[in-house]
Amino acid sequence: MTRLHRAGPLDLLDLGGGAAIRHVFGCSYRLLDAEAQRLFRLLSLNPAPHSTLACVAALSDVDEIGAARLLHRLASAHLLRCDALGRYGFHDLLRAYAAEMSLAMDGEAERQAAVDRLLEHYCGTAVEASDTLYPGWSGSWRHAGLALKPSGVTLSPGAALSWLDSELASFGTICQFAVRQGRPERAVTLAAALHRYLEAGHGTEALSIYECAVDAARGMGDSEGEAHLRTNAGVILRLLGRYASAVEELSEALELCRRIGNRHGQARSLSNLGIIEERLGEFASSAARHSEAIALYREIDDPFGQAAALTNLGNLEESIGEHTEAAQHFLAAHDIFAALGERAGQAIALSNLGQIYSSLGEDTLAVAKLREALSLFREIEHRDGEATALSNLGTALCRQAKFDESLWHLEQALEIFQSTKHRYGEASVLNAIGEALRTMGRDGEAAQRHRLALAIAAETGDEDERGRAAAALESLG
Repeated sequence: MTRLHRAGPLDLLDLGGGAAIRHVFGCSYRLLDAEAQRLFRLLSLNPAPHSTLACVAALSDVDEIGAARLLHRLASAHLLRCDALGRYGFHDLLRAYAAEMSLAMDGEAERQAAVDRLLEHYCGTAVEASDTLYPGWSGSWRHAGLALKPSGVTLSPGAALSWLDSELASFGTICQFAVRQGRPERAVTLAAALHRYLEAGHGTEALSIYECAVDAARGMGDSEGEAHLRTNAGVILRLLGRYASAVEELSEALELCRRIGNRHGQARSLSNLGIIEERLGEFASSAARHSEAIALYREIDDPFGQAAALTNLGNLEESIGEHTEAAQHFLAAHDIFAALGERAGQAIALSNLGQIYSSLGEDTLAVAKLREALSLFREIEHRDGEATALSNLGTALCRQAKFDESLWHLEQALEIFQSTKHRYGEASVLNAIGEALRTMGRDGEAAQRHRLALAIAAETGDEDERGRAAAALESLG
């Protein structure tokens, strides 16, 4: 029993063939030159299921041309496999063999240096990718007291997004690895750098990343990092419709920020608490939160924060029927985001403006703004934003009696919200579909959609969508 508990993959195979497999692997390994052998061993240090060329270059401390040559030698020897995206990985038994060889032949100093280079690659590239896709967000790191350094390798928006998508499944593993290796600050950096990407529709992955990173920050006594990451976690919980947990995270983050005098963190927590209070129908408290957040952002001269808070205030005003004020705030937010080069922020403001114009009966203008927002969201692969724009566009098209096109957009929005587990969005678009179906005279189908929306809103506590669904069902009889 003790042997099984402690054994590695190759040790377990010793019960029936492990020595033979070691011999086979060893024959291939010994045919390699020393550089290729070294890379084979060091690759076992990467806990992720695959390694990109840039990752391999960092791990082995060679340039990408040299790394590519070495990878070709390993792949030709059938010691590595390359997937369709050009990423390299081991069979599990080969990884175990490489790890054994590394422990036997590589000094601890060399192994630790390789781990440092690996973590620097992930953190630096994540910061660089975020800077590329969300240029206004880097100022928030500075205000939060976080020193995040980019890799220095220039990425196009397409390359940045492609890297984030390809590594999404690995980020949680890398955070945990950093903590196990005694580099908790790397887990904090990686989680902080990834936030804007994760909030765009990767909530499930985000929660495990933040759980690890918050514990890492707390263990280091890094109050600034802990507060920032807890606010990030609160944002994700809010997007997933887990309002009670979100309020708990955001409230504790707010108190921590107040204790350490972090006004930026206070503003972020206040603004996100305001969003939840709006959803719960607590409009006066929500307005006060947003106003306080805007004042704090102005005090510390954070234009990105101001624009985000103005957007949130506009959403509240739209909810209570103050359409003119909401439009003014959305326009102001859009202009700030545009000056910062923040395409995600611009798209959110445009989508919200489209909804306002639709409510005011300006259907042609609404459709134009919403198509512009949809295009931006798709460019940056912001899934939740894309769904919101599709939903708002579907509603505007319904007002123009373009029913088939309207329902197509609404159903597409519902599919995305369901895939990202965005519960508020799901309830909202179900109500929108119900309203469109009723306009088309399909009352039975409309009632079915409103009942589904009511169930979700009752579960999450979304008072606006609950009331919307309940009113629709009552009028349908």
